[in-house]
Amino acid sequence: MLTSSQNVHVFLILVYVLPKRAPVFLIDPLILELINKNFEQVKNTSHASSTSECKFFCVPRDFTTFALQYQLWKNEEGCFRIAENMGFQCLKIESKDPWLDWIDSLSGTEIPLHYICKLTCHAIYLVVFHERSGNYLWHGHLWLKGHIDRKFVPFQKLPFGRYPGAFDKPELQQITVDGLDVLIPKDPMHFLEEISHSRFIECRYKEAQAFFQVRDNQIFYFTI
Repeated sequence: MLTSSQNVHVFLILVYVLPKRAPVFLIDPLILELINKNFEQVKNTSHASSTSECKFFCVPRDFTTFALQYQLWKNEEGCFRIAENMGFQCLKIESKDPWLDWIDSLSGTEIPLHYICKLTCHAIYLVVFHERSGNYLWHGHLWLKGHIDRKFVPFQKLPFGRYPGAFDKPELQQITVDGLDVLIPKDPMHFLEEISHSRFIECRYKEAQAFFQVRDNQIFYFTI
């Protein structure tokens, strides 16, 4: 049976070796906190000097959480087709994009929000970030539709997805952790602090649009 560290290794091989590399970065709160506590040591560790001792990815847990920015992902279907060929069971969570809800021609457009890929007893949880105007990243609520197997993974333990979230667009850096090259936010402490207040309340775009139309019509009426 593969360990959590080995599952992460297999996943990283998958996303980094593809011709169109998926822009995946680590956002797992538990692992990022451990990295942040040992940040100077980790930053100065090269792949060649990394020891065989597993200090971070071998911490017992059900998931390892990564993220990607959807606008930069060029090979979605190919990536998960290969993942399934490698033995992963993958679940895709998608829903309507509320940002497009006020545009009649695009209202109801569904976008990918979360992926969960399970291999033996450990799962890779992939949060899909979407760039919004204002230079921030948004992720959606992980809503389990009727057809989804509630026993696929312990969903209640997922660190993201209980509600939509918004984060500053992070600058990324590559580090070596447990012999694996991974991308993380350049300021992991800032990202960790954002998690606690990342809850995002969507604007009610159609109501706002109707309000401004009424207001503009009233202004036009009184200025005739």
